[in-house]
Amino acid sequence: MLSILAEFLVVILKVLWAFVLAGLRWLVRPKEKSVAGQVCVITGAGSGLGRLFATEFARRRATLVLWDINSRSNEETAEMVRSIYRELEQERERDGAAAGGQGMYPSGHVFCVVCVMAQRAVCRRIMPGCQAVCRGLRARRRCANAWLRSASSSAHFAVPSAGAVNGVEEVPPFQPKVYTYVCDVGKRESVYSTAEKVRRDVGDIDLLINNAGMVSGHHLLECPDELIERTMMVNCHAHFWTTKAFLPKMLEMNHGHIVTVASSLGLFSTAGVEDYCASKFGAIGFHESLSHELKAAEKDGIKMTLVCPYLVDTGMFRGCRIRKEIEPFLPPLKPEFCVKQVMRAILTDQPMICTPRIVYMVNFMKSILPFEAVVCMYRFLGADKCMYPFLAQRKEAMNNNEAKNGI
Repeated sequence: MLSILAEFLVVILKVLWAFVLAGLRWLVRPKEKSVAGQVCVITGAGSGLGRLFATEFARRRATLVLWDINSRSNEETAEMVRSIYRELEQERERDGAAAGGQGMYPSGHVFCVVCVMAQRAVCRRIMPGCQAVCRGLRARRRCANAWLRSASSSAHFAVPSAGAVNGVEEVPPFQPKVYTYVCDVGKRESVYSTAEKVRRDVGDIDLLINNAGMVSGHHLLECPDELIERTMMVNCHAHFWTTKAFLPKMLEMNHGHIVTVASSLGLFSTAGVEDYCASKFGAIGFHESLSHELKAAEKDGIKMTLVCPYLVDTGMFRGCRIRKEIEPFLPPLKPEFCVKQVMRAILTDQPMICTPRIVYMVNFMKSILPFEAVVCMYRFLGADKCMYPFLAQRKEAMNNNEAKNGI
């Protein structure tokens, strides 16, 4: 009995310490990790948040693997990424010219072969005893059984050759690449076959951004069964397929990061979007259970981030409106702002992010208040029927399309 009480006391202390750490994290911005040279898979990359995620990771010199069902829009995103890569290369050359060398790293720069796969767990097995000095404009520290963490130095490949001396040789800067694949994430076979192509063409991945999503835009009794199933497949089941495709290697290396882009409508619901809410609730449940499984397996090297934004102005829910007197205080989020916030969470290994912060409060109040009190709050905010204008627009657009096609 005493042992149980002692263990319970330890648990209480750990919980209090977790609150302290959370408070410190809120007050002091944690240092962002580098993803330069890492491979990032983004689903639904052809538009909306997926496209913005791609450009943000490109600016951080990640190698991008873009998935989308629409090949044309996916290629447009890829071209935007290539443009960013070109700008980064030009900036690197300007920095090098200002330093009197060729590129950011002047002639004579040497790099330890431990950096052959920058910042990836495989580095640890290549030359764990390397003590070579990595000399460069921004990398003047000793490489010892480690990854080089500065963004300027990590984006390199160093392949051993006959001319290498003590594991050290001169190498050119690593150039990130972008790969595009047409994939219907709502179909299990498409996900698995595309994942196999990625492993063959690119190799193992470091980050998985489960971003693809859809909304049917119908009241429950007006929504075809096939569309309900499709919504569940894309918004929820796809997370199972992509994770099963890439998680085994992450477990083997104890390294990786899985991001679930859900919604505030996966924490609390509203009328008229039953299929969408159910799919997002399911995605959040999947994410939380997987997080617990990784903790139970003591795979702390695999990070998980759950994303639950409020309404984002991407056009997906065009027409959705809360009470007009309240809307100036809680407007739809700008996509660029939303992605900036989420990127900060990903790069600091934050387990969950709700944006804006009031979403945390609404979720908490929904959990402790009686249902009738929640209904009163919904009616005051105009959230009980906020989706009705959106649904009406969708229905009108569908009717116009049918009339145009003579159906």
